[in-house]
Amino acid sequence: MKKQDKILMPVDFSECTLNTLLYAKSIAEATQAELELLYVKSKDSETKTTRQKDYKERLAEIVDKDERLKNFPVTLNVCEGERIKEIIKFHKRHKCNLIVMGTKGANNLSRKFFGTNTLNIIQKVNCPVLAIPCNHTYKPIEKLVITTDMHSQSLKLMEDSMHYFQGLHPEVHILHLNKESDMATQTEFQLSDLPGSVRKRFTYPGVKMYVSSFKDFNHGVDHFLQKHHADLLIMFTKRRRFWESLFNKSLTLSRVGNLSLPLLAYPM
Repeated sequence: MKKQDKILMPVDFSECTLNTLLYAKSIAEATQAELELLYVKSKDSETKTTRQKDYKERLAEIVDKDERLKNFPVTLNVCEGERIKEIIKFHKRHKCNLIVMGTKGANNLSRKFFGTNTLNIIQKVNCPVLAIPCNHTYKPIEKLVITTDMHSQSLKLMEDSMHYFQGLHPEVHILHLNKESDMATQTEFQLSDLPGSVRKRFTYPGVKMYVSSFKDFNHGVDHFLQKHHADLLIMFTKRRRFWESLFNKSLTLSRVGNLSLPLLAYPM
């Protein structure tokens, strides 16, 4: 018997909570997964008289704002401690398959030295993390983009990354970017057939594949996402040691602090 998926969604009762919860709900329903909400209260900012019932009432106020959450079972776990550490501990203890987080981003300086909560989680857990930008209004996931460098490691993970979205039946675009530093403008063409290396590892129906040349990776991705009206981006990321992360910038992590669309960071 296949073990049921479990999704973890940290909450902070901010303006991000509702949109993030709608995404978590859609994926939980599509995969028949359990959804665990976690609020980590700070020892310094919370009064000792605050009860778990108070937090549940705050969550209920958010849930009641949207009809799409009506009759959807929502459970809230409350613990005390340092936010990042407690999220990681909960993820490990409950063996969560996916973490869904709202992210407010960070300015360049704070992102360079401290990162955002979402960035820290992506770097420290061994499961996929779906980052939802705070200013992004929920949209059903009807079209998603997967970026690939065509290396065997990322190709074999494309099928796995679609596990969370197959039940939503989105249109899938695979994007392979070639860096051409001498090109003044970006070029793009659609392949008439998937390369054998992709077709062999990716069985999702109706996939379109594009090859694009660019001068800057993020600019190339942004241009493609806007042109094709994508609802979500999937990228693969490696866990790096601290010193390696300072000198070897991850393309996935570089996008998390300034997201315009939901991003699934899938660990390699």
